[in-house]
Amino acid sequence: MTAINRRNLLALPLAGALTVAACEARSTVSTSKPGGQPDVLVIGAGMAGLAAGRMLADAGHSVTIIEARDRIGGRVHSPNDRFGGADLGAAWIHGDETNPLMAIVRAAGLETFALDDDRLLLTSLPDEEPIDTSVHDRAWADWRFRFDTAQRAARPGESLQTAMARQPMSNPATASLQRWMDGAYGAFDLGGPLSRVNAALSSSDDVHRGRDVMLPQGCSSLCAWLARGLDIQLSTPVREIRAPAQADAVEVVTDRGTLTARAVIVTVPLGVLKGGGVRFSPPLPAGMAGAIERIDVASVAKVFLRTNEPFWPDDIHWFGNVPDLRSDRAIATDEPFQLFANLYPMEVGAVLCGIVTGEAALEFDRRVLAIGGDVSRSEQLHQQALAAAARAAQVPPEEIFPLQQAIVSNWSTDPYSLGAYSFPGLATRDGDFATLARPITPRLVLAGEHTSERWRGTMHGAYASGQRAARAIMEIL
Repeated sequence: MTAINRRNLLALPLAGALTVAACEARSTVSTSKPGGQPDVLVIGAGMAGLAAGRMLADAGHSVTIIEARDRIGGRVHSPNDRFGGADLGAAWIHGDETNPLMAIVRAAGLETFALDDDRLLLTSLPDEEPIDTSVHDRAWADWRFRFDTAQRAARPGESLQTAMARQPMSNPATASLQRWMDGAYGAFDLGGPLSRVNAALSSSDDVHRGRDVMLPQGCSSLCAWLARGLDIQLSTPVREIRAPAQADAVEVVTDRGTLTARAVIVTVPLGVLKGGGVRFSPPLPAGMAGAIERIDVASVAKVFLRTNEPFWPDDIHWFGNVPDLRSDRAIATDEPFQLFANLYPMEVGAVLCGIVTGEAALEFDRRVLAIGGDVSRSEQLHQQALAAAARAAQVPPEEIFPLQQAIVSNWSTDPYSLGAYSFPGLATRDGDFATLARPITPRLVLAGEHTSERWRGTMHGAYASGQRAARAIMEIL
């Protein structure tokens, strides 16, 4: 068996005591200089923005972080007041041996937990029979060989879906299972449907050594540690950034007025940049604007279900539904919940995390938007998720326990994210991610996971990008 969760999954060879309350609250210690003008304004209080702000403040520079949301964290969001251990966005620290985020884990005294990827139960639909481990392993070996070969032999601009379809299956009898792996493994790791992923560029990022681990306290606890003592202005959306080339200051126009600083770091998500949510005056250089347009972003959706106690086998860490995909019907209409993570072993309560990927995730986000983002208003969605979890766990309907709470993500329709995490799209060029890491001017720099060529789509990529941006700005302060 192999790793299911993100980043460790596709990097493997074929062989085989802070609280979130602190994170949610606005920091009360200001680092701004007298007169109210800081050295640096950081736009966005996600992982990249907090990393930049932390480094600048620790180096003695005055910094203010501006955040559109009423909380910090961005796409790192652990609403632990309702769900222990539930991370609606980023959920894993990939590679606990060399990942720089482990330094925060140790400094903050946080616990880690690794779900056991060998404890996997897959159910074949519609017959609802378990899939033997040996069948899964044969399908995995075939799928992974096709995946690796497709990356190496891809034609320019070819999608992973098309490139993999050109590779013959050694085990055609496992075709349905391998198509399920396209979403549950491939799209989960990469962040978008394989039909939109540039095959030739899909393996261009690096990985850290070690296990993929989760935080029972939630990944927002990392943000709480970074945010301590910083001046953070919440509920302050930015509309325009004015950075004339020869000026000695940058102006930032917000819904609450115009702020000025000697330099600005912009960490708003790629989806917001693509949608023009923040205007730049003068406009971004053509190369940078083109890279923003060409790099893609989609969604990975999650639904968390809490019952009073597990109705599922508590010694199984992963459950999956494998639809009969011999027809041309999409997973979105057959079974959107491809995979469930069992969080009960983390001792955070009887919680399951349903994961939806690919085109199904985008459709799921639209359903959530249609009900105003409040899953409590959708009994149909509740029951669909519960029924899918029961099928995956081989539990008959009469043994399902009542749902106590539910919460969902909706990253692709959230106006302050407009997507989950970046990936190389069909039009993406080699070097586009690196282009976004270059300073726009000496006083204006982008940061965020989408500016990390080595670690795109990850918390540690966002973290490293924030530090990189802070170092660039400190050179001119």
